[in-house]
Amino acid sequence: MLNRRTLSLSMIMACVLPRGGFGDDEFPTSPALELFHAASCGCCRNWVRYMEDSGFLVRIRLVEDIKGTTRSFGIPDDLAGCHVAQVDGYLVGGHVPVDELRKLLTNRPPWKGIFVPGMPKGAPGLEGPGQAPYQVFALARDGSQHMIATYQPIPDE
Repeated sequence: MLNRRTLSLSMIMACVLPRGGFGDDEFPTSPALELFHAASCGCCRNWVRYMEDSGFLVRIRLVEDIKGTTRSFGIPDDLAGCHVAQVDGYLVGGHVPVDELRKLLTNRPPWKGIFVPGMPKGAPGLEGPGQAPYQVFALARDGSQHMIATYQPIPDE
């Protein structure tokens, strides 16, 4: 049962918050990601759902050889993951957190893209037991690599 205080607070929040809640006003029309991945990869589908839930449109392109595809984009093997996406002039490889993608698209650094190498447990789309810290790397256009973030696992509840 709603009391007056709850009802008043709800009305104020409805007027103040953008439609959709927190964060949606940052990227009202997020650019589409074109994702390349192997048909057999279930974790890629988990990452797609994560991105779609975060407001991104994802167009999927199934490929036979993801390693060959990542190499054709000039991504070094040590940065490669199980999928790669193109978005707004950048490459996004592996299970990159949406916050890092949004920073990339907002700040527009002179990078080729950002990457979470391999398939680290705990990264978006790879949640579950056995989580460990993982890093996000930037690949500069000159080929140099820089670690830009480290994510700690969320403790099991």
